[in-house]
Amino acid sequence: MLLMFIRADKLLSRSYDSFRTYHVLSFYWDDFVPRLHLYDIGEKKVKEIELKELAFSSSHEKYCVGHFRGSEYVPCPISARVTRFSQCSYCASSWIPHQECIFEPKCNGELCSCDFCSKHHVVYAAVIRDTVKIGMTGESRLRTRGIEQGADAILQLVKCDGRLEARNFEKRIGKILHLPQLIGSEASSKCFMRPPPRAEIEELLISVRDRLSKELQVIDSEILFLDRYPIDHYLDSPLEPNLPSGIHTGKVLGVKGRFLLYQDEITNQYRVLDLSDLPCRYISELHERDNYRNEDVPI
Repeated sequence: MLLMFIRADKLLSRSYDSFRTYHVLSFYWDDFVPRLHLYDIGEKKVKEIELKELAFSSSHEKYCVGHFRGSEYVPCPISARVTRFSQCSYCASSWIPHQECIFEPKCNGELCSCDFCSKHHVVYAAVIRDTVKIGMTGESRLRTRGIEQGADAILQLVKCDGRLEARNFEKRIGKILHLPQLIGSEASSKCFMRPPPRAEIEELLISVRDRLSKELQVIDSEILFLDRYPIDHYLDSPLEPNLPSGIHTGKVLGVKGRFLLYQDEITNQYRVLDLSDLPCRYISELHERDNYRNEDVPI
């Protein structure tokens, strides 16, 4: 399906009947198929689309994505502006009492009775091209989490009873191995360079497991190789990601982790878009594509 989106500075001067405007609810992976979850404001309907070609304008400001009541989508009642999280505290309360626990959990579920915190978690090592990072996720989401991070391979290291325990192990293992928990823009910008051979990736992860086994009891688990990302073109050098706000037009050449690579149809230059920062923004159809320039972006 073609993703076609109009300039954000015309949102207030036209009716919804003359063009389509969407609120981006989430970006996610369905196995190795990247998708956007959108709320069609005109039709008042939630839609899911694949990413094939871009022609849209995105807002600078971000607004709460609302929440689901069962299978029914409920827009945020106050259209709250958001920054760090995709939901305001009211909408997030439908699934987690304290949003801060997403990053820094306070318990394993015994204080809040939240399934998100009480389920079994794992601490893992992931290879993203030539960088190894440590992370944690729900045990059942290990493979999915690797795909979300654009990992070339992922290896389970430690099983934990809850989210707080996993977070503490994540910090401890990171210090023991001197490995990062987050990947900066320098490493992320390499995501569309060709990954190393499997043998090199395997050697990296086995080395991590062997080093850690001298300090902790680790799981002798299988390495999960993740090599079916939809990428038609690899770059020869790193390319810094662009922010989603503004105009994006061109053919999609690949998606890996949270990043999308496309060739700008106006400049013919390659550009990388950070899709993880697209949710919460309003995007609109771009019809008169020849009349716009990339520097002509909404404020």
